[in-house]
Amino acid sequence: MASNQSVKQFQQLLDRLPPTVAKELEAQIDAEATKLADAMRQAVPVRSGALRQSIRIEHGRNKLRRVVRAGGPLTTREARRGSGAAYDYALGAEWGNERVPAQPFFYSVWRGRRKRIRDAIVKRVIPALEKIIRIR
Repeated sequence: MASNQSVKQFQQLLDRLPPTVAKELEAQIDAEATKLADAMRQAVPVRSGALRQSIRIEHGRNKLRRVVRAGGPLTTREARRGSGAAYDYALGAEWGNERVPAQPFFYSVWRGRRKRIRDAIVKRVIPALEKIIRIR
């Protein structure tokens, strides 16, 4: 796990990125997050469509972070009538439960795509960094 110092150093590095490189990086991160969310929407089991609709991209803790999420208010229901306990059936679809087998759509897609996502981001950013280095 990263220490607070390393997180601070990384944030300082991001803050010092030239605007052109930051724009290239942000554009590629947005594109990859969109592709990931689309792949998850394709893999999700569909009954009402609410689970598919719940897959979304959110901005993370810094300007260059995107978080793909599923579930939440669209998929949260009462666990059993009268129980008063909330249950997000996005979790049930992903991991299964005692009544329904797992129908993975989230982490399996992420694991299958994470190297391609990383490679695509690096491939887009390196030329932008090289332009900056040549200019200086």
